[in-house]
Amino acid sequence: MGYEEGEGLTYSTPKTSTDEYGTPPSLIRKLEGSLGGRFDLDPCSGAETNRIARNVYTEADDGLSQPWSGNVFVNPPFSECGDWIEKAHAEVSEGDADRVVMLLPVRLAAGYFHDHVTEAGAICFLRGRLDYHNGEGVVKGVPFASYLVVFGDPSPFLGLFDRLGTVFTPTDIYERFDQPTVADF
Repeated sequence: MGYEEGEGLTYSTPKTSTDEYGTPPSLIRKLEGSLGGRFDLDPCSGAETNRIARNVYTEADDGLSQPWSGNVFVNPPFSECGDWIEKAHAEVSEGDADRVVMLLPVRLAAGYFHDHVTEAGAICFLRGRLDYHNGEGVVKGVPFASYLVVFGDPSPFLGLFDRLGTVFTPTDIYERFDQPTVADF
């Protein structure tokens, strides 16, 4: 699935009464395309209008206290990012989840960024601003930038991330390598 320049991006200020922003469906479709199917778990489901994963935990289930496994997608309540990031890092580090992909607001000064996000397999700072969704409809142009973080093996997502923004891996900035063809030799 190709990235369309400007798709879902705007710079207006949202009017919303919550810090739970539903993931844009177009972004989920792109992530699923890179993964080769749906996510196994969404442990903080509720803000999206459509189900993201085969299994979900809602606020009533308290996804932070539940076990995670497989390929997990997390778009946490933004006031609780630190707890969700710490849980994601631990679940992958302990071998319980294969990989966790997180959609987060950019907050580089936060302790959780330095303590956990910098340990991720890949970080993709998205170009522009996303149009999130909530129970009140589309939230156009939230007043912050967003990024994607992958704990675990990021390789299925690197090509997509390269098209969505600037990608960092633990050792260097990811640069797409175009494979030479026979004609190049």
